[in-house]
Amino acid sequence: YIMNEIKSSVKLSENIYEGIGQSVCQADIIVPDNMPDILKILQVSAVAQKENKIISKGKISFTGKIKVDIIYMPESMSGVRCIKYDIPLSFAENVSAAEEGMFIAIDAKVVHLEYQMVNSRKINVKAIVEAKSKVTANKNIEYICGVEDLEVQMREKHIKASSVVLSAEKEVITKEDIQIPQAAENIIKLITD
Repeated sequence: YIMNEIKSSVKLSENIYEGIGQSVCQADIIVPDNMPDILKILQVSAVAQKENKIISKGKISFTGKIKVDIIYMPESMSGVRCIKYDIPLSFAENVSAAEEGMFIAIDAKVVHLEYQMVNSRKINVKAIVEAKSKVTANKNIEYICGVEDLEVQMREKHIKASSVVLSAEKEVITKEDIQIPQAAENIIKLITD
C-alpha cells in the first residue's frame, strides 16, 4: 500500500553557536593640557560600547570602544576633575559554522579594570572585556503535513516554531543632572585623607 504524502516547508531559526570570549585592552591616558595635574585618583569606571558587528565565513568579530571616566583630585586646585577617554576595542573569534547572512548577537561588558598612576600627568588603564556571542541562521525545513488517502487514520502533533526576520540594536543614552552641594568638596577631602 503506497501513501502519497503532502509536504510543506517552514523557515525556522536554528542556534548555530553560543560562546563566551575575552579581549584585553590597554592604554596610557594623558591628562589634557587644559586640566590640572593629578594629586589622587578617586575612581575609574569603564563601559564597553559596540559599534560594528561582522560575521564572515568561519569568523565573528566586532569593534567598538571602552568609555573610561577617571575622577581625580587635582594638585593645585580644590574640587574634583573628570577625564573622559575612549580606548579602541576589537574582538574576534573563530566559529567554523559561521556564514555571511546569519544573525549575530553580542553582549559585551567590562569584567575587570586595573589602573595605575604613572605620574601626575599619565594613567595606565587595562580592561578585560567579556563578549557573549550567539549566532543563529534561518533554514527551510520540509515536513509531512498530511496524506492524500483520506481512509487512513492519522495522528497529528502541533509544534511551535520561531524565525528571526529582523535583528537590530539601538543605542540608548540616559542622562541625569545631579546637584552637588558646596559642602561636598569638604566631604571628599575628608574621605580621601
